[in-house]
Amino acid sequence: DTTHAIHNLVRGLSPYPAAWSELYHESGLPLLIKIYRGHPVMENVASATGTIKSDGKSYLKVSTADGYYQVDSIQLQGKKQMATADFLRGFPDVMQYCFK
Repeated sequence: DTTHAIHNLVRGLSPYPAAWSELYHESGLPLLIKIYRGHPVMENVASATGTIKSDGKSYLKVSTADGYYQVDSIQLQGKKQMATADFLRGFPDVMQYCFK
């Protein structure tokens, strides 16, 4: 999907029931996540759609068909909703996952 289509979906479903997706790792089961807030980032994409780009501390971007979608507020299954920086402190290996 395009960055703006994803952004509109997240805005339309927040705060309830919230947009959701799954994080996939090659060695384990998918993790369900909910996305509450984010914004489009129009940059050239050099990776496959669904690839995560992050500094591991403050931002989390997901590649889309025409740019990136930066996640600002996220919830991992079984956890509370939190800012992306807080999520990354507790989930430092996020770069080993991808969205599907």
